[in-house]
Order: sequence, then structure tokens, then C-alpha cells
Amino acid sequence: MKYLKPLIYLAIGLFAFFITKGLKLTADTLNIFVAFLCAVLSWLIPEYFTSGRSEGSYKAQVSSLEKEKDKIISTSEQKISDFKKYNGELETKLLKYTHRETILSKYTHNVAWGYWTHNETSHNFCNKCLIDNDPPKEAPLSFGGRSWHCNICNSYYYSQQGEE
Repeated sequence: MKYLKPLIYLAIGLFAFFITKGLKLTADTLNIFVAFLCAVLSWLIPEYFTSGRSEGSYKAQVSSLEKEKDKIISTSEQKISDFKKYNGELETKLLKYTHRETILSKYTHNVAWGYWTHNETSHNFCNKCLIDNDPPKEAPLSFGGRSWHCNICNSYYYSQQGEE
């Protein structure tokens, strides 16, 4: 089959040569050319369909490909199972770290200002970001003169009791 395309190009090239040179295609020239193509095709067609393989070799190749396919499917199913297990573990860890009560247990609410103070670091965090979001966002506040400011939600916290 790999020889068929070049032969077709050869035939087209010969016809183009005759036409561009203004040569006349005689019946004898065409008969010789057609006979040549028939001879070549009669050699190529059986070679294409048989190509030296027996039915047993095709069956062996199909069997080999089926075994390879089954192995790939089995490996893929195992990987999917492993990823599902790993995903479940990650979801459990994520719930542990994003559960509202777990996060809020690390803070003490400062009623006078309205923000939350971290129990270990004593840094102040935005009430709106911790309470209004699920999972809570831990947004540290920055002090600017007489108020605390959240850079994430743009909330300001002023003392209601005159404290600073």
C-alpha cells in the first residue's frame, strides 16, 4: 500500500508531462501506460491484503492487545480507587481545619471593639470575615490611628467604650 501513492503521483506526473509539452497521447501510449498500471496494481493488491501475515498471527496480536487493554483498565481502576481514598482523607483534613467551631475556638471575642483576638498570637482578626464566610476567613487587622482596619473586606472597628 505504501507504493500505491507514489504510483498514482507518477501517473499524474506523466499525464501532466504529456499535456504541458503538447505531446499527443496516442492510443498505443495509453494502452502501454494502462497495462503498466494494471501489472503494478495486480502485484500490490494481493500484497496489501496478505502482507505476509497468517490468521493466527492476527489472532495472537488481538489477544495481546486485549491483555494489554485489560492491564491498562485494571491499573487505571486501581489509580482511581487510590485517588478516591486520598481525596477522602484530604476532605476529612479539610473539614477539621475549616469547621467553624474549630476555627472560632482559637479566638476570643473582644466585645468592646467587635473583633476577635487570637488566643496564642494575640493578633486581632476581622469579625465579618470570621463570621460571615463559610469556611471562615482569618483576616488580620491593622491598626491605623484610632481604629482597626480589615484589608480584605474593608471593615473598620472603633471602640464603643472609649478604649484604644
